Amino acid sequence: MLRFPLFAKIYCTKRCNLRCEHCYLEDYTGDMSSEDIKALIDYFKLKGVNWIGILGGEPFIRDDIYDIMSHITSRALFMTVSTNGTLEGAYDFAALAELKPQLQVSIDGSTPQINDRLRGVGAFRRTLAFIDGLNTHDIPFSIGYTVSRANQDQIRDMAVLASELRARSLRLEIFIPIAEGKAMTRDLSVTAAELAKLEGAIAELMNEFPFIVSPFVNTSQCGAGIHTIVVNIDRTLSACDLLAEKERTLPFGDITEIADLWLNDPVFARYRGLNGHRCRLFEILI
Repeated sequence: MLRFPLFAKIYCTKRCNLRCEHCYLEDYTGDMSSEDIKALIDYFKLKGVNWIGILGGEPFIRDDIYDIMSHITSRALFMTVSTNGTLEGAYDFAALAELKPQLQVSIDGSTPQINDRLRGVGAFRRTLAFIDGLNTHDIPFSIGYTVSRANQDQIRDMAVLASELRARSLRLEIFIPIAEGKAMTRDLSVTAAELAKLEGAIAELMNEFPFIVSPFVNTSQCGAGIHTIVVNIDRTLSACDLLAEKERTLPFGDITEIADLWLNDPVFARYRGLNGHRCRLFEILI
């Protein structure tokens, strides 16, 4: 077991301009202060973390997001930022090209009809316009795709679109009926039989499209609680960012308490020893 994680994800905000039907957040209020985020970045650098992920909500809703990214870059840390790509006017492509984050852009359908049903009218158009800007400025990005009953038949079409859009990878997650998405359990949850079928279909697709990343098919691609830690805006910690609302530690006081929580808190211990086995998300899904 690692004495300290190599990768850290920080929820910088719960605010978001969208209200996606499958969202795993419980509310859309609250930010982590810029000072706390920078202190975490500095602490993680000191402890040997080499990669920082910035999560939301929608990180680009923050006025200081470029300052936060600059701080990560100044510490010589690899950086990813998740975004829905729909905040027209909020993206400084020149700054992004200079800061060189790896962006993960959320799309949940290969057509506007499917995507916008889940993410809101006009989201598909705005996200593709954002991706066009990224490609124009040679800014690398991946696509995040939440698999649900509404789009499970479109995965191959999504892989084709991701390839055409020049995405570095297509990351598949599974719809989790918690928080905001709990109200959509009946409409969006896949059944156990559907899930078993999906596992086989996705495994085949991964041979055809090697850039597909699917932790719920291959748990070795997921480091939750093994080499990855999640910091929530209320100073609690989680192993899995998808289950951050459900599984979290008590809040830490001094930032140095993170090391002890990582080693000893049951939130992390329950994820260890899963290599080669199903993701913990299956405990909720089945």
